[in-house]
Amino acid sequence: MGEQRQHLLVSACGCKLQRGARFPSGNFGGTECIEHARCQSAAGPASYELQQNYPNPFNPETTVKFSLAAQHKSDQNVKVLVFNALGQQVRELYNGTLQPGTYEMKWDGRNQSGELLGSGTYFAMLQTGFFRETRKMLLIK
Repeated sequence: MGEQRQHLLVSACGCKLQRGARFPSGNFGGTECIEHARCQSAAGPASYELQQNYPNPFNPETTVKFSLAAQHKSDQNVKVLVFNALGQQVRELYNGTLQPGTYEMKWDGRNQSGELLGSGTYFAMLQTGFFRETRKMLLIK
């Protein structure tokens, strides 16, 4: 899996994590907090992720779920955008700040003006100051 390195970490809540835990380089998942048994789950997600929308294909509505890493404790500037197959932005689902955590947003297949869009391929994009990921969505009428 790659080079093993030894790390001493502090969780998002400020608790010290178990000494001597070994992780693959760059992966801090699976650590245990010395002070709180549930610290990892309370601290929030360990990484950024834009999950595949569901249902997919969809009609008339789909759910876009994403996680913001707990490693950045403060509010994060977040955009959740929808693009068409030509790369044109058709909808802004969210533009603001969020705390680390997991979120869900619904998209009703409409553009920014509220007009229903046609069947086709669309792309959901999660963008923060630290991360960008895109997922393909299929709107079928």
